[in-house]
Amino acid sequence: MSKARRFIVLIAIALTSIILTGCGLTDPYKPQSNNGRGQTAATVESHIESLPGIEDAEFTYEDWYQDGEGGLFSSGGMNFLLDVTVADGYYIANPTAFLWFITKEAWTANENSPKGSLSVTITGGISDNYVWDKSIVPVFGAMQGQVSFWHGDEHDYESEDREALAPGEYLPVHIGIADDAMRDTFGDWPGELVTYDASESVAQGEIPEVTPSALTETELSRVGLGNEYYVKYVGARNEYNGILYKGEFVVTFYYDGKEAGKVTHNHKDSYSAYSDTEDMPTHFSVDLYTGDKMPDLSHYTYTVEFEEQEGFDTSDISSF
Repeated sequence: MSKARRFIVLIAIALTSIILTGCGLTDPYKPQSNNGRGQTAATVESHIESLPGIEDAEFTYEDWYQDGEGGLFSSGGMNFLLDVTVADGYYIANPTAFLWFITKEAWTANENSPKGSLSVTITGGISDNYVWDKSIVPVFGAMQGQVSFWHGDEHDYESEDREALAPGEYLPVHIGIADDAMRDTFGDWPGELVTYDASESVAQGEIPEVTPSALTETELSRVGLGNEYYVKYVGARNEYNGILYKGEFVVTFYYDGKEAGKVTHNHKDSYSAYSDTEDMPTHFSVDLYTGDKMPDLSHYTYTVEFEEQEGFDTSDISSF
């Protein structure tokens, strides 16, 4: 991933957690004391490299600055960057435990205080068909807009990215985590030192094949139309080896664990407007009406049930 591309993505994540302060409406970076806690970046790297099959771990700090209009609305911060490479002949056997371990380790780095996000890049060790939401949700919860992942150099990678890979190679995954999500999960920075034994999260052997999921992205958002407000479920339909997942799906919304509504999306009707030679839409959304007040997404979770289609993993997705 290019430095310019990564910088833009990190800024986008960082801005979700910025609060404009002071009469000048600026939000400068103000380093915080580590209060004698945490450990150096070099120690973080060595702990991660102690896992079997980890070829390299590199932790760095990256300061950023967003200019404002005439000195107003400017902001700055410090991102954490972690790059992990899994050696050939090894694979990530437990992605959830692996993600928890390396992000918790990163949160203990104490030479600069965070303000923005942690960007994790994992190269090797796992198929790029793996949907990281299956690990992000157990670790960070349904942190809508706070945690995201993508493969390759772009959010929506093209098939040409895969064509450049040798057999058995996969695109790297990038996971962006806002510092607020890190605090909610691991406590105040710098986090407590990790004592968990994550050695079994990586194993020796060939990378297992993963059936491509029906969806590549899922997210909740909210929208207001006049005095009417909705919770919006947004997804990206997967296209694998030139075949697009076309099954319908049902989204069930929950408010504090209680069912709040169910919406079925039958896109086949909308697809009928497209010929075989035209590009069909892959992104879609369904809405749940919530009344005349803007919904608080922290209360909402969801499950998605899929119609079966050969060649795709259509097991249910849950944000619980």
